[in-house]
Amino acid sequence: RDLGAGGRLFRMLETGAEMPDLTWAIDPALIDAVRNLAEGNPARNLAPTDEGEEEPEESGSQSASPSASALLPSPSPSTDTDAEKAIDEEAEAAQKAATVWLGRLEDALAGHNLIALPYADPDLSALATTDPDLLATAREHTAQALAELGIKATSAVAPPTGYLDRAAVNLLEPGAVNLVSDRMFRGTTPVIADLDGHQMIVTSSGAAAGGPGPNDPIDAISVRQRLVAEAALLRGSGKPLVAVLPDGWHPPQSAASFVTPWNKAAWISSSTLDEALAGHQPTSITADKLRYPRREMKAEISTDRIDTANELIGAGEMLQRILTHNDEVASDIVNEALTSTSYSARKDDADPAADALSQVS
Repeated sequence: RDLGAGGRLFRMLETGAEMPDLTWAIDPALIDAVRNLAEGNPARNLAPTDEGEEEPEESGSQSASPSASALLPSPSPSTDTDAEKAIDEEAEAAQKAATVWLGRLEDALAGHNLIALPYADPDLSALATTDPDLLATAREHTAQALAELGIKATSAVAPPTGYLDRAAVNLLEPGAVNLVSDRMFRGTTPVIADLDGHQMIVTSSGAAAGGPGPNDPIDAISVRQRLVAEAALLRGSGKPLVAVLPDGWHPPQSAASFVTPWNKAAWISSSTLDEALAGHQPTSITADKLRYPRREMKAEISTDRIDTANELIGAGEMLQRILTHNDEVASDIVNEALTSTSYSARKDDADPAADALSQVS
């Protein structure tokens, strides 16, 4: 439903394509999930994979935008068992929607400014305190996934709540795009904050909150009007409005309806991050200016869940050693493990890594 025409993720691409002056934040885990659906959501592959390695490498060179041949999954030969399985209507609809969406993704990203999150958007503060190496693994898997897809993007972090604790700030990469909320700072907020060499771009919590109601605060019109209102408050200040669209926002049914009103206003225009920040220098801050609410600490992915993710990764490495002609299963299982440490997993009662571990062990 989300991927098909009129669905939320489809409308997101349509809206983004109407706004050339914006920055996309990409999580390769989403693209991988859609590619799996386009392939019929196959089971974990335990077959030999160490032959014909040169073909994937030749499928597309790196560029600022993805190639269709890289985004769209290659058809895989069916086994006798696969041929015997009847694909139900729901699975067929999912395959079709996923394939169309991947093709549309290429057009939506082409020519845009792109930044890339660590694979599966892991809980940065939780990993920074408990297992920094797993965060490094997530960044490595993003780099690998984007290279395979022929996508060039700047490394980035953008926690959905807008908060990072001090340990996570210390792990921010030089040259990366690090987006945090203005609520993370006490007192006047800078455009770009610099804490001991770790730079953070400050985004608007007001814009992320959406509209006031009584309508849904994150529907298309509410978000659009809030963006315009927040921009009006900054008019004449010389400061840009850097806005991360709220998590779960509802793109408009008509992309043009979202963009046209502010295109007509002489005092507001959309821009990429690079354009918005041009001419602004980082402002040095001290650690006592940072805020990290207790509710954020309580919401973090637990140490037990991170430990289970690492156990799953270890089981995947063992499985690959047993399957001597399969050189991909361990990497696939790392990707599965990372999804269990994501910000979105904070709300899950079940632990998908534990379920996967019971199957792999």
